[in-house]
Amino acid sequence: MRKFLSGFICGALIFGAVSVFASGIAAVANQFPVTLNGNNVDMEGYNINGSTYFKLRDVADKTGGFNVDFKDGTIVLTTDEKATETDNTEKHSSSKLLYQGHGSFKLTLDSGKIIYIDPYAGEGYDEPADLILVTHQHPDHNKTDLPPHAEDCVIFQNTDAIKDGKYQQADIAGVHIEPVQAYNQNHDVTKCVGYLVTVNDTLLYFAGDTSKTEQMSELADRNIDYAFLPTDGHYNMDIPEAIECAEIIKAKHTVPVHMSPGELFNRERAEQFVTESALIVEAGEIIEF
Repeated sequence: MRKFLSGFICGALIFGAVSVFASGIAAVANQFPVTLNGNNVDMEGYNINGSTYFKLRDVADKTGGFNVDFKDGTIVLTTDEKATETDNTEKHSSSKLLYQGHGSFKLTLDSGKIIYIDPYAGEGYDEPADLILVTHQHPDHNKTDLPPHAEDCVIFQNTDAIKDGKYQQADIAGVHIEPVQAYNQNHDVTKCVGYLVTVNDTLLYFAGDTSKTEQMSELADRNIDYAFLPTDGHYNMDIPEAIECAEIIKAKHTVPVHMSPGELFNRERAEQFVTESALIVEAGEIIEF
């Protein structure tokens, strides 16, 4: 649209029909067809010394890109700001991740698909799930019946993520899913996983219930955008170890979650998570990307 307008505005300061003979200069009716976004438009134009000119009001009328007025000896052009804002909103729709609390998340894609990760805590289970990811089978991570299910809902659990001792990647509901290691004294490495979830060009790391793993050193090369690490110090690593993991993983943003048994969020513990990439997200808050 910008190229189209600039091309016309350069020679469009003519409001009425032109039939000019001045100093031997003649205006000849334009003989060439005009198209806008591939469609023919009926616009009266004129050729003067090899350049084609159109009426400014005609350009405004056909494109809808601006308004034309004449006031106090000045040609006044104004744009429709609301239309521009609407266009920008449509072009920059984003995906949203709701932190529901504890270790639960709701991911809403820009396509409208809904993905729940470890459903258990908080609010926001009203929309039908297209995909549910479960990191392991402890009851505070696997309430797959909590959200309603879309007709073709897929439940991808740790038992799907690990087959014959191998991690199984998958493409479901418009995202790429890559299971990774998750384990500690309370969580068996053969029965627990974390997930790398790729949403368009954004990479999310849901660590699940874990302490530091051997695989974390490899994650630094993945350029993770958001990493979500447990920090309760009871079932999982404590805050100092989570900080160590954050510095190993080197995500752009690292969010402390799963902070204290029985709580959706604990501000005091969250503020103890001090590292360069730290990002505090309270239960009920949304990350847009």
